[in-house]
Amino acid sequence: MNEFDEYLARLSEDEVAELERVNDNYLAAAAMEPGPEQERILDALYADAARLDSALHMVSARMFQLFSVFERGAHAEGFRLFVPTMELLKQRRHEIPESTAEAMSAMVVQPLSAMLDDPAVPRATVEGFLNQLDHETRRSGHGAPELAVARAYWHAHTGERDAAEDWMDRWLAEGSDWWAPEKTMTIGLMSAITGAFDAAEALRELDVRVPGMVGAPHRIMTIEVDRAGYLAVCGKTDDAWEALTAAIDGQELDAVARRCAVWAMVRATDGAPIPGAREIVDVAEENLDLTTLDAIEDLAAVARFHLLRGDSAHGERRRAEARERARAYDARNGTGHHSALLERRWFADA
Repeated sequence: MNEFDEYLARLSEDEVAELERVNDNYLAAAAMEPGPEQERILDALYADAARLDSALHMVSARMFQLFSVFERGAHAEGFRLFVPTMELLKQRRHEIPESTAEAMSAMVVQPLSAMLDDPAVPRATVEGFLNQLDHETRRSGHGAPELAVARAYWHAHTGERDAAEDWMDRWLAEGSDWWAPEKTMTIGLMSAITGAFDAAEALRELDVRVPGMVGAPHRIMTIEVDRAGYLAVCGKTDDAWEALTAAIDGQELDAVARRCAVWAMVRATDGAPIPGAREIVDVAEENLDLTTLDAIEDLAAVARFHLLRGDSAHGERRRAEARERARAYDARNGTGHHSALLERRWFADA
């Protein structure tokens, strides 16, 4: 038995029943919208878990608190919570099932995504978080793959290609089971990092990895839709439309648009019959999430579609929105990466 199994074996019947109650409460809390109410409930749950000495639920509660704090933009509070959360994971890691502990290590990267989505967060704040993650990784001996992928993703966002590729190589060289090369989350992040610079290279990687990828069906679909988008960006429009229709395979378009990259869905309609293309673009546009970094290219894809099909007023409005967002992120990053990518990849033919 591992230490988690040993912990369970030590519990009395009453304690097992209490642990089941704590677990049910945890699942309910994790399903809540992030925010102060979720954080309050998770704090109470942490106290319950501590009384039972359940490392799994103690760490899980703190992790979800951390995500919520960063999600609502309380970065100073998040940094204060981050260090003890990492310390708790380090101290109690051996008491948590290994697959779950690896997942928790990976999940600490999520605050980075929350900060990147908000262009008002200064570059110094983002890099301060990464430096703290670096410090905790060196001190604890855990989390090297997560540090590497976080830095790679950050530099892909800023447009610093050499640094992004260097950190991506380090990430993949770690050989972590959690980041196995056939997993959809690994493939998705690789294509996002590579695709920030070179669509053809991202497509080559996807062509190699997609046939053998493993993951939940909806995650497999998101990767296949990404590939369809890159096919279109690379000029293979007929193949892109065929790949998109095969990936979504008659599923409800609203559900596909909520799960998949809007830019890829829209761009893959380049070679589609007009009625089919229009239906997909309408649904994709209805599901635009304008609170994330992805909105830059999602808006650009929608703008390009309308511009190329003669709806100049609609297209110009969306193009202006995409350019405004790109400038905001570039100003934060001190680079011109997103603005240049818009003109090169999305508007050169529009």
